Amino acid sequence: MAERHAKDYASSTGAFLPILMSLFFLLQTITPMAAADANEFDDMVLCSSPLGLGGLCDDRTDADDGTNGDSWVEGMYYFNMTSTTTLQFEASWAIREWDKSALGMFSSSTMATALLLDNIGADDGLPADVLRASLDNNTDPTDPNSSTVEEVLLEQIDGSVSTLLTSWGSATTPVTNWTDRITLPDGFGGSTNVDCTIDHNESQNGNSFDPPICIRTNVTITLPISTYGNTLSGVTAENLERAYEAMLVMGARVTTSFTVAAEPGFKGTYAIQPPSYATIAEVQGTYAQRVFHNASDPYHSGLWVIDNLNPTGSGASSLTGNLVMMMAFRETSFTSTVDIDSDERSLDLSVVLDMTDEQSVSIEVTAGIYQVQATTLSDWEISLMNPQIADIPVITSDGIRMAYHTGLLDIADLAEAMPIGGIGDALASSSPGLSITMGSFQWVSISQSPLSTGGLNYTHVAPCLKGGNFCTEGAVAMDGSYPVYLQSTSHTFPLSLAELFGGNLGEDAGFLNDVTGDDLSKILNSGLEFSTVLSDDVMESFIGGMLPDDLSVDLTFEIRLPTWASTKDGGTSIVLGYRMSGNHIGDVSLTGSDSFDWEHPLCSDDGTTCSDNSQDAFCTSTMKSCARTTVDLDISEFSVANLLLSKGITMEFALTINMSIHRIGLPPSALDSLNTDTTNISLEVLPSDLLKLIVDVAGRGEDPFEFEFAICDTGKSYCDQNIQFSTSGLEVFASNFGNDLTSYIHDTAFSMQSDQNSSFGKLDLLAFHIETTLTGLNDTDDSVGDEEGISLSVHIPR
Repeated sequence: MAERHAKDYASSTGAFLPILMSLFFLLQTITPMAAADANEFDDMVLCSSPLGLGGLCDDRTDADDGTNGDSWVEGMYYFNMTSTTTLQFEASWAIREWDKSALGMFSSSTMATALLLDNIGADDGLPADVLRASLDNNTDPTDPNSSTVEEVLLEQIDGSVSTLLTSWGSATTPVTNWTDRITLPDGFGGSTNVDCTIDHNESQNGNSFDPPICIRTNVTITLPISTYGNTLSGVTAENLERAYEAMLVMGARVTTSFTVAAEPGFKGTYAIQPPSYATIAEVQGTYAQRVFHNASDPYHSGLWVIDNLNPTGSGASSLTGNLVMMMAFRETSFTSTVDIDSDERSLDLSVVLDMTDEQSVSIEVTAGIYQVQATTLSDWEISLMNPQIADIPVITSDGIRMAYHTGLLDIADLAEAMPIGGIGDALASSSPGLSITMGSFQWVSISQSPLSTGGLNYTHVAPCLKGGNFCTEGAVAMDGSYPVYLQSTSHTFPLSLAELFGGNLGEDAGFLNDVTGDDLSKILNSGLEFSTVLSDDVMESFIGGMLPDDLSVDLTFEIRLPTWASTKDGGTSIVLGYRMSGNHIGDVSLTGSDSFDWEHPLCSDDGTTCSDNSQDAFCTSTMKSCARTTVDLDISEFSVANLLLSKGITMEFALTINMSIHRIGLPPSALDSLNTDTTNISLEVLPSDLLKLIVDVAGRGEDPFEFEFAICDTGKSYCDQNIQFSTSGLEVFASNFGNDLTSYIHDTAFSMQSDQNSSFGKLDLLAFHIETTLTGLNDTDDSVGDEEGISLSVHIPR
C-alpha cells in the first residue's frame, strides 16, 4: 500500500485551501522556469508545490493520453470455471486515467481551475500520477474524517466489478488490492507484463499516465441453474455438475453465453478457463479466439476483447460485448468422447410369446436400450437440456441412468415415448378379432440372467475409473455397454399355434395355412416333422410389424410352444431373430411332443396283450404298412354236371371282402413335391388317424378338393368318376362306385354275350351285384394312432 501522508496537515490547512491555492497559482505563473530547472522532468505544480496534493507528477500532455474521454483503464478478466455453477473470477486493471467526478475533492471550481492550469480540462480524467499523489487526501477537504481518495477509488473499482458481474449470477464481495505487476494481452496473441506502482516517488518518467496504478480483485461467482436452461429448476448444483461432465463425455456440445459491457475509456480482455474435464470447442462474440494449452491433456480456453478506449460519436456510452463459447469434453488417455454411428443398434428387443396354454397366451416384451439418437429424441419431444444450449447427438444407456439419477429427465416420459407398445397389435393381427392389451412399461432396476448386465440402478465397476450408476472416466465412460431395460407383460388371451403360423410362414409352408385349432396338434403328433428357413421377405412380413419406427433394432422373437409340440431336436421354443445386419435367424421346426410311434404290432383281439408273436397279430412291429383283409366266400352251388352236354357252368355264391387300412409306409420320395431347398417335411408312416384328418381338412371350405378319373371309355354315365375329398364325399363315392362297377360288369358281360366271336357263349350275370362301403373316416378320439383303421368293404350278395 502507498504510504499515507499525515492527515493532520491536511486538516489544519483545509480551511485555508482556497487562499493557498490562489497563492500557489500566482507562484506558478511567476516562476515556471525555476521549477523546470529544479527537476529533470516537468512537474505538475498541483502535485509538487508544498501547497499541492503531495508528491511528484509529470506534466500532462495530450499526446500521452491514449483515450478521448475521462478514463483509461485496461483490464484482464479471468474466469476459471471450477464447476458448471462456480467460477473463480480475477480482474487485473491497469488504471492510467480515472474519472475525477466521483472523487469529491476535485469537484470544486477552485480545483477545476487548478487542474486546468496543469492541462487537465473538464472532460479529462486524472492521470495516474495525480491519482498517486492524491490517494491519501480526503475527498472532502473540509472534513478530516471523510474518505480518502484511495478508499473511494477502491469502492468505485469494487462497484464497477460488481456491476460487470451482475448478469453472470451471484458473487461474493470483491477483495481488491493494489499490485505492482499485472499481465495484459499484447494484441499479437501473446501477453506482456505491466509494471505498476502507487508510490508517487516513482512517477517521474515524463509521462503522467505511466506507470499505471494497478489493482487485482478476486470474486467467487455462482451461476444460476437457469444458465443452462429453464427446465433444470429442480436439479441441484451438484447433480448438474455430474450431469454436465457426463453429457460432455457422451459427445454433447454445450453453448453458454454471457453479456459484458465496457465503459467509455475501458478495454477489457476476458479469458474463460473451462472445467478440468472440458475444452472450449468453438467461440463466438466480440473479437473471440481460442487459446491452445499444451498441458498433459491439451485443451482450449476462450479469449474475448471488448475495446471501448476511444468510443466514437457523440454521447459516449458503454460498449456491450457477447462471450459465446461451446464446451466439449477434454479427452484423455483414459477417456474418449462417445462416438456412436446413427446406424448402430438402438434397441435389443425381446418378445416372448408364451403359448404353452393356447387358451391363456401372454406376451412379455423386454427392450434393452443401448442408445437413442438425438433426432429420434427430438421426434419424441424428449430433451435433457434446452436444445439451443446443449447439442446432444445421442443419449446412451449410461446417459439414461445419468438423467435418472441426477433428476435431469423424468424417465416415465421416456418410457411412454418408446414406440414399442404396438407389438401386441402386431401379433393380434394373426387372428381376426383378437385384441391384445399390453401392460404399462416398467424400468428394470438391476438386470438378472438371462438379460445382459445393466439396468436403471446398475453400479459401474472396472473398467470404469470414475463413476457409480454412470461412468465418466474409463474405457466404457457414458457408452452403451450396459443397457437399461423396459418390460411389459400383456393380459392373457386365446391364440392357437395354427392361427399364429397360418399364412405367416410363406408359400413353402402353405399346407399349414388351412390347418386350424387342434388339427395342427394331430398332424404334428402323427409323426410328421416340419422344418423351414424363413426368407427375408417372410421375416419382414411376420416380424416387421413388431419393429418400432425410427430405431435400429435387433429383435428376438421366442415362441414357447404348446405342451403338445416341440422342435425337431426336442426343444420347447422356436427362436426367431431379426437382425440389423441382415443375418436373420429364421429357422422353424415343428413336430409333436408325443408323436405317433408306428413300431408296434396290431392284433384282432383288443382284449389281449398284443405282441409280434400273438396268434391274432395281423401286423408286426416291423411292418410300416399295415392293412387287415378278411375274405368271406360262400359258394352255395357249383355245377358242372352238364359241362360236356351244355358246355355250361352254374355258380351261386356270396362274397364279402373287408380291408382295413391302419398305417401306410411312405417312401422318401412321397413328399418330394412339398420339399424345397429351405423346407423339409418328413413322415415315415401315415397312420389311419392322420388319413382321417387329411380327409377332414381337405373337405373344409366351400370348394373341397376333387379328383376325377374314368373306369371306361364307352360313353356311359358310370365311366366318369369323381372323388370329393371329404368325409361325406368319400363315403358317397364308395357307395356309388359299387353300383357303377356293377353296371359296367353287366354291360361288359352283355357285350361279350352278343359278340358272335366270343368264346363265352351265353353269359348271364344279371344276378351279380357289387356293394362297396367306406367306413371309419371319423376319428372318435383326440389321440393320433392306427388302432382304428379305415375300412373298405366289398360285398357281392348271393
